Amino acid sequence: MFHHLYYLRSMKNETGRRVLLVGATGLTGSYLLNYLLNDSRINEVIVLARKERMQTHTKLKWRVVNLLEPSTWQSYLENIQDVYCCIGTTAKKSPNNKVYESIDLGIPVALAEACQNNGVEAFAVISAMAADANSRLFYNKLKGRMEDKVKLFKIPRIYIFRPAIILGDRKEFRLGERIAAFITKLFSFLIPANYKSVKAEKIAEVMHHFVSNRTDKGLYIISSKDIYEF
Repeated sequence: MFHHLYYLRSMKNETGRRVLLVGATGLTGSYLLNYLLNDSRINEVIVLARKERMQTHTKLKWRVVNLLEPSTWQSYLENIQDVYCCIGTTAKKSPNNKVYESIDLGIPVALAEACQNNGVEAFAVISAMAADANSRLFYNKLKGRMEDKVKLFKIPRIYIFRPAIILGDRKEFRLGERIAAFITKLFSFLIPANYKSVKAEKIAEVMHHFVSNRTDKGLYIISSKDIYEF
């Protein structure tokens, strides 16, 4: 299990790290931002967002950019050690499949490419439990394609997190997600760990721990079961 390996590894002792986060205004990203700001080993957290600053902190550098236009944000990856990507949209927000693809596939891939070009040490991205480039389902196929492209970049450490249903207090109402979360909670004792719902805060915690406390190079696929049991 990944969490067993985590405890066997020595924690990083570096200080003065500079990290970058995309997706800080979302559910998981907002929790992750707080973890990063509260990490004494990190000196600066740069957030790339299309919205204005949502909070203030001495470590926080909030940059309003057009995430669909890499030329507006690529320069911010200079001298960055770790990059986190929590970007994601929904069919309700992006009913056009091309727009959906430009966000959920285009942004993470462009970000990973910028990581490679700027010598970033670690790239962490949220995918989905059922990610499969050969799937007939648009969402699963999209996430699978995103993963396949990200894996090709030469970044020392790549972390792909595959949560199942993500729980948390969202600003928008998602009926399907609420129903699925209720069912999985009701029949939790029958559902395999890899299919159980996970809290957004837990995902953020695991992302922060893996990137901040592991030094071994490689590609890591962290399943929903790994997140749930961490």
